[in-house]
Amino acid sequence: MAVIVALTQGGNDIGTDKVDFGNVVPGGESIKDLYIRNTYTNKITDVRLYFAQLSGTYDGDADASSDWSELLAWGDAASTDGLFLNQNAGSPAWTQLKTGSLDNDSNSVALSTDSGVANAGEIAGGGTEEAHIQEKIVAPANEDTGGSRQWDLVIAYSYTS
Repeated sequence: MAVIVALTQGGNDIGTDKVDFGNVVPGGESIKDLYIRNTYTNKITDVRLYFAQLSGTYDGDADASSDWSELLAWGDAASTDGLFLNQNAGSPAWTQLKTGSLDNDSNSVALSTDSGVANAGEIAGGGTEEAHIQEKIVAPANEDTGGSRQWDLVIAYSYTS
């Protein structure tokens, strides 16, 4: 089974590559489109999304734990700062990472039909449908510590055989 995450519709799997949001100045934001499809024969079910501390190789400016704590603090401090997830591209329907929201599997969100899938929480098999989601990072206007921040977007699911 292969779950493909691409930066373009129908695009190549990014695999273990990190998504670069570019240079986000204090008070600025960056948005990335992600496309998720399932090339396995059968559908995957119970698809849910959340953010987590980076689990792979860290190559930022502090450490994965510090980045995660800072991103949570940004969201806890202001409704306009931090990491966001949107399942309805182009709409203002952003869900913010903060303590108790998108911060672990228990606080995840189910994949919505707004993302383009036919059934909530499912991605059909055979690559026949593709979910379109967006991630956004907003640096607080008063942020005075430069450098990169790294995190994971987790796509959790069950599958049918």
